[in-house]
Amino acid sequence: MDKFIDAVDSVVMLKVGVSVHDMPDFPFYDYFDDRVEVGTEAWNDMVMVCVKDFLYDIEEEYGYLNLFS
Repeated sequence: MDKFIDAVDSVVMLKVGVSVHDMPDFPFYDYFDDRVEVGTEAWNDMVMVCVKDFLYDIEEEYGYLNLFS
């Protein structure tokens, strides 16, 4: 789970310059599947779906941030 959150955090940091740890709680466990191996296409898909939803929630919470352009 830690590797998953770290992977999501890395992408979020590149996109918006803040850590997921600096933002409100988010249900990362809802996106994590421990049967998926790190580095696989399924892993990358799992991370990116979580990132997309996380950023969507941040935009909903804090207003339009132009995160998806």
